[in-house]
This record gives sequence, structure tokens and C-alpha cells, in this order.
Amino acid sequence: MKKISIIIISIFLIFSCQNIDSKANESRIIQFEKFLGNNKANALTLKVVDFEKFLQTNLSGISIEKSYAKYLEIIKSGEYDEYSWNYNATEKKQINKLFESSGLKQEIWNYNSSLTNEEFPLKTFNKFGKYLKGLELIQESDSTIINYIKIKKAIGDVSKNILADGLLKSNADFSDYFIKRIIVVEFYPAN
Repeated sequence: MKKISIIIISIFLIFSCQNIDSKANESRIIQFEKFLGNNKANALTLKVVDFEKFLQTNLSGISIEKSYAKYLEIIKSGEYDEYSWNYNATEKKQINKLFESSGLKQEIWNYNSSLTNEEFPLKTFNKFGKYLKGLELIQESDSTIINYIKIKKAIGDVSKNILADGLLKSNADFSDYFIKRIIVVEFYPAN
């Protein structure tokens, strides 16, 4: 009887801890989305959904988390251009318009057409935008997010294969809300 009581208490404690973690993460998501703004947060979420459809189309047969890792492995290895990627061009165009109209694009990237020609302006990471500041608000003890923020603040633009390698070596949780958004911002599309 004593063993059964211990097992029941242990199970209860495990579920209680998971519930607390879940509520804490939900609170972080709400805080991030509120800071970023509803339209910008929705645009970013739509891009994550589109990216996951892209992964399912191009890297089918594996779980979504494994496809995130596989995609980063391909980028890390420099083999991205060797694949025949299938995009939903219409959806991609609509999401890019939403990024622009919501103001999210300017929160993530700076564009300077005076450094190149107007048709292809130079794109650099916006170290002072709401996207990075929003991640700073919720970083807590997440070492992957903390390291990402440090790199982006110190360097700004980082080689995609180096950044992909760093995410893979950090054992990033590819089911995590924030990790998915970092990957979408940095790597989709990768060219």
C-alpha cells in the first residue's frame, strides 16, 4: 500500500511540475506577443505555419522536430542549393506582404538601398528592433535564446551555416515556440 501511495504522489508531482512549466511558457508567449503586437505576432506565426508545410513537403517521412534539425543540417553543410525545394509561391508572397504591412520586417531587418542598388537593398539585422527586444524579455534561463541574443547584439548578421551549427550543437528544442520563430526569421528561405 505504501508503494502505491508513493507512486501516486510521484505521478502527481510530475504532472504538477509539467503544468507549472506549461503555464510559465504560456506566460512567456503572451508577454512576447503582447510586446511585439498582435499583427506582427500573427505574421510571424503564419510564417512558422508556412515553414512547417514547406518542411512536410520537402522532408516528408520524419517528424516535424526532426525535419527542423535536418533542414539546419542541410544549411550547416552548405548543401542548401543542391536541393530542389518546393515552395508555395502564392502563400510565401502573401506572408511577405503581411511582414511588410505589419511592420515586422522593419523590426527584424534594416534595409539600406544606398549601399547597393535600389532593386536589391542591403539587408542587415536590426539589433534594436522589437523582435530582439521581445526575445530579451522572455529569455529567462533558456541558454539557446540567451546565446542567440548575445550573438545578434554583438555581431548582428552571422553566417547561416555557423548559426545553424550553433543551434544544432545547443540541442535546441525544435518544438519550442521561440526556437521555431528564431529558425524562421534566420533561415526561411535560406537563400
